[in-house]
Amino acid sequence: MAGANILIGDGNLTNRLIQTVVVNGSEEVIKKDTRIEHGHFIRIPMGHGINRTRSVMNTKKIFLRIFLIIVCLSTFGNIVFSQPYYFYSKDDPDYKGGGYSVDIYRQNLANGISELILKDAGRIEQIFDSPDQNRLILQNRSQVVIVELNNSNKRTILFERDTWVVQVIFTPATNRYYVSIGSSEDEYQKTIVFDNTTFQPIDTLTELYSYEPICISSDQHRAYRSISDSNGLVFRAWDIFANKRLPDKNFTSLGTFAYDPGIDDAKAGLALIKYERIAESGFANQQYAVCNVEQGLVYTPFAFPWRSEGRLSAHGNYALIEQVNYDTTRETGEYRPGSVYVFDSRAGALLQRLRLPPEGKILLFDNYPNMLYYYFEKKQTSINLDLTKLPAIRAISPQNVLVGSGAFTLNVSGMNFTSQSKVQLNGTNRPTTFIADTLLQATVRAGDVDTATTAYIAVRDSIAPSSHVTTDSLALNIISVPQQSLQPILDCVTRVDDTTYTAWFGYENDDAASVYVPVGPQNKFSPTPNDRNQPAVFEPGRKDKMFSVTFNGKNLVWKLNGNEATASRKSPGCN
Repeated sequence: MAGANILIGDGNLTNRLIQTVVVNGSEEVIKKDTRIEHGHFIRIPMGHGINRTRSVMNTKKIFLRIFLIIVCLSTFGNIVFSQPYYFYSKDDPDYKGGGYSVDIYRQNLANGISELILKDAGRIEQIFDSPDQNRLILQNRSQVVIVELNNSNKRTILFERDTWVVQVIFTPATNRYYVSIGSSEDEYQKTIVFDNTTFQPIDTLTELYSYEPICISSDQHRAYRSISDSNGLVFRAWDIFANKRLPDKNFTSLGTFAYDPGIDDAKAGLALIKYERIAESGFANQQYAVCNVEQGLVYTPFAFPWRSEGRLSAHGNYALIEQVNYDTTRETGEYRPGSVYVFDSRAGALLQRLRLPPEGKILLFDNYPNMLYYYFEKKQTSINLDLTKLPAIRAISPQNVLVGSGAFTLNVSGMNFTSQSKVQLNGTNRPTTFIADTLLQATVRAGDVDTATTAYIAVRDSIAPSSHVTTDSLALNIISVPQQSLQPILDCVTRVDDTTYTAWFGYENDDAASVYVPVGPQNKFSPTPNDRNQPAVFEPGRKDKMFSVTFNGKNLVWKLNGNEATASRKSPGCN
C-alpha cells in the first residue's frame, strides 16, 4: 500500500479515547519551546508487493471462480492506485463541549476527492499516518491516540505533561514503531519502541533520540543518529534489535564546518546533510551532500546558496531542495515561493528546476518513489509530478559557433519533450519546433551570437497552470577566431615500451577570450590521422597537459594556427 507522508495538524488537543496504555510514568516527552508544526513520519520501504490472493467460495463452477478472482484483483488494485492520501483536520462545527474539537478528513491525491473519516477527534496537534495509511497516530496534548481506520478502534498512550512527538518511524521487517518524544524543558528525550500489532511498548531507547531525522539501515537492523558538530560529521550507530551501541560512523572526508551540519532527511541508510564552510555567509556557501551511512560513503556534494529544506525520495535517487525564504510579515516567519530543485543525489547534478505556485507543501510516499505531490492546503488541491517523465536535456548541436556567424538552427536532444516545450537561451524563449519527444529545434537569432561569450541552453515546459519545469542547462560557446598568437605546446613524453610512447600537449592563447579553430587545415596532426582528439576551443592563457596522444616514437607534429609542436622519443620526459 502507499507510504506515509509528512502532515500538519491544527489546533491544540483534548482527551477522549479508549484503552489507555501508560508508559512508565516518567518516560515520555519532547521539546516544545518552539511550536513544531510538521509531524515527521519517516517511512521505510515495504519491500515486497501486496498479497492480492482472495479465496473463492464457489468451487463448483470454474468460470465463476475466475470471475471472482478478477473482480477482487481489480477492486484491490483500485484501492492501491487510489492512494496516496493526505490527512488533514478541520474544526468540528457540531462540537458542543468545552473548547473545540476537530474532524479528520482523508483526501485522495489521485482524484482530489475528500471524505470524513473521523468525527470529533479532539484537539489534535499533529497527525501521522502508517505506511499502509490504514492507521492514524494523533497527538492530543500529552497523549498519542492510535486510530485503526478499518474498524474505528482507538487506543490512547499517555505521556508526561508537555510531551511532544518529534518523529515516528515504522520498520516493516521488525513490525515495530519507534516514537521519539521529548519534554518542553528537555527533562528527558527518548524513543519508545512499540509492537505494530498490539502497539504495546516493548522497549525504551534513551540514547536513540534526535530532533533531526534518524537514519534506519536498508535492512532495518541498525539505526544512526547524527552527533555531528563543526569538527566533523559523525553518526552514532545502534543495533536496534539488541539495543546496543555499535562503532560510530565518521565522515572525515567532509572536513570541518563553519556550523554544525544539519540532517534534512534520511531514507534506507542514506542521509541528506547540509553544511557551510564559511561563517556568516548568508547561505552563499551552503552545500548539500547525500551520505551512505552504512557504507561510509559521501556522494558528490552540490551547492545551493539559498535558505532551504531538503527531502530524499524513497529510493534515494533524488534530492529535492525547496527554497524557503525568511518573511517576518507572516505568522510562520517564512515564505515558500514554489522553487523546487531536483538533483541526482549521487552525482550531485541538477536535473530540473520546478517553478510552482507559492505556499505549497512537498509530499513524498515510499510506494510512489518517483512521484512528487505538491499540495496546497487552502485550496485542497495538488500538482502530481512523475519525476521520471519531466523533460531532460542531453546534448546540443552545434556546441560551438563563431561570433557574427548569423542565425542558425540549434538541435536539442533529450527526453520527455512535448509540443509545449520551449528552448531557452540564457532564460529567454526562442522559436521552437517539436520534432519528437527526444528532439527539439530552435532558431537562434543573429543578435544572439554577435559577442564572444558562453550562452546557456535549457528547455522549459508547462506542467500545470502557473507551473513549469526547466531542465539543467548546457553551454553554447560563442567564440571568435584567433586575433593574437595561439601556440601549441608539447609538455612531455612518457615511454611505455620500446615502440609505444605517450605525448602530452597543451597550448597558450594570448587572446582575452576563447577562440575556435576546428579540426582541419589549421588544427591537425601529422602523420595521419589528422584528428587525435585535440581541442577545437581554446581558452585564454596557458593550459598544460590538456590531452595526450599515443604514438610510436617517431616525429609527431601538431600544427595549430600556423605554429607547430613536435613530439618524439627524444623529447623531455614527464616527471
